[in-house]
Amino acid sequence: MKKMRENSLSSFLSIANKYLEEEDLSSIHPITESINHLDRITESIWNILRTSSNGISSFHEISKDEKEEVKELRKSATNLMELIADSDKFPDLLEKARSEKKTKNLEKIKQNIYKSQMKRIKKGDSKLKSSVSYFVIIDELIDINDNLLSLAEELSVAIPWTERKKIELQSKSLLAFKTEEKKKKK
Repeated sequence: MKKMRENSLSSFLSIANKYLEEEDLSSIHPITESINHLDRITESIWNILRTSSNGISSFHEISKDEKEEVKELRKSATNLMELIADSDKFPDLLEKARSEKKTKNLEKIKQNIYKSQMKRIKKGDSKLKSSVSYFVIIDELIDINDNLLSLAEELSVAIPWTERKKIELQSKSLLAFKTEEKKKKK
């Protein structure tokens, strides 16, 4: 997975070096950051899969409240992913992402979940063994949500810039093609 990411980033940067002006190279930061956020999201998903497969027997012991907390974070991540995938207007995407960030203060949610879990352990409603896997999954889901929010912010800058560069490069290509055609006619 890491190798694929490195290859795609390397290919992107070699294309950027070939076709972009010096001042444009500094503008590709949001694009490379978007790729990094996608990488971190993928890594978090792998960590969740690894944790749930390694501690699957302890997951049968998770309480209804714990399942609801995981479900809430998963739903939040799904909603953010749909927001990114379905957004036609990227300036609007940034506004939506920022409003999501305001309403979904991830650190506060994480602290509330941890406090609730500690209370469940003290009461005996939850076992420490299953809580370790549970905490790992909560951390990874929080990271996924945070990286999705950051990805939305980066894309709101990267996509319009990419569209402008695409038009600019196409017009340069068209101009070069017309010049080439004129030379052939002479």
